[in-house]
Amino acid sequence: MRYRTIVTFSASLLGMMLCACSSQQDQEAFKMPVIPVHTAEVKLQDIPHYFHSPGTLKPAILIEIKPQTSGMLQTVHFTEGQFIKKGTPLFTIDSQPYIIRLHESEAQLAQNKAAIDSTRKKLDRYTSLAKKELIPLQEWDEMHSQIANQEAQLQGNEARVAAARLDLQRCEIAAPMNGRVGKLEVHPGNLINASQSTPLTTMANIEVLTVEFTITEREYQQLSPEHRKGNYPIEISSLCNSAEVSKGSLTFLDHSFDPQTGLLLLKGKMVNASHKFLPGQHVQVRIPIKTTIDAIVVPQKAVKVNQLGSYVYVIKEDKTVDLRPVKIGDEVGELVIVNEGLTPNELVVTDGHLRLSPGLSVEILEESK
Repeated sequence: MRYRTIVTFSASLLGMMLCACSSQQDQEAFKMPVIPVHTAEVKLQDIPHYFHSPGTLKPAILIEIKPQTSGMLQTVHFTEGQFIKKGTPLFTIDSQPYIIRLHESEAQLAQNKAAIDSTRKKLDRYTSLAKKELIPLQEWDEMHSQIANQEAQLQGNEARVAAARLDLQRCEIAAPMNGRVGKLEVHPGNLINASQSTPLTTMANIEVLTVEFTITEREYQQLSPEHRKGNYPIEISSLCNSAEVSKGSLTFLDHSFDPQTGLLLLKGKMVNASHKFLPGQHVQVRIPIKTTIDAIVVPQKAVKVNQLGSYVYVIKEDKTVDLRPVKIGDEVGELVIVNEGLTPNELVVTDGHLRLSPGLSVEILEESK
């Protein structure tokens, strides 16, 4: 009887121990996981607001290089795409015909001057004889008319010499400004004409560029009087690298909207001393409109959307998360303005949302600065 009692007690004790172990294992099995997340601090920041518009760059000055005299193109002094300084020779036209023409004009001028000198000497003698009434006055008058005609011919010959010299000078075509030359349209040996419509090449000043872009009627209404006066700062960035911004200024607002597109043409100017941009390039233009002082901002990736609207996960002091509804404002770069729902210095989750739900514990992997 005593033996049966001991066995029964032992079996009961073993059962209780098994139950305890099972309960402990269940608790460990249902323990809530700790979710690794990345975070960012809610910050106060002055946020500028912009209009954004696609734009196209154009050279501030684009010149077509055309001949002012005719002849055979003898020499090209540059390579296509080369940057040229003002006054650098570009083309040489065969000058031999113009040298001959100049010599002929100078010879005619010299003959004309010699004839005038001879006629003046005769006029002096005729004047002396006329005073003594040794010759008829008619001869003296004829001598006056002759010298007047010769002096008129002198002016014409001087003009022909000047024109010949100018044509000779125009056989050398030099760069009219600093800039980059474009595609060469003719080659040595070709005959060119002063009246031809096709330029020999083009030259663009790429150190100063003009940007053309448009805005809508709604955006125009938000422009300040300072904008409309022009010379207002703008920002230009490449479509390939929006983070690298170049400064410019607004220089032109068109006088009317395009009735077909409803858009207003604007122009700006930017310095391009490093030649980072080229004419024809498409860019992004930003016009600063206003600045929000002490705006509450978080990274855009911290904000998620459900059926009820926008929300963020806020990390509490005990390292658990709370789902917080927020009202958001404008997006500025990688940030977004939060109008309601957050206070400065709180921590919000920026990565790891998929496994989160309110009340879960988190492990902060990295705090974005």
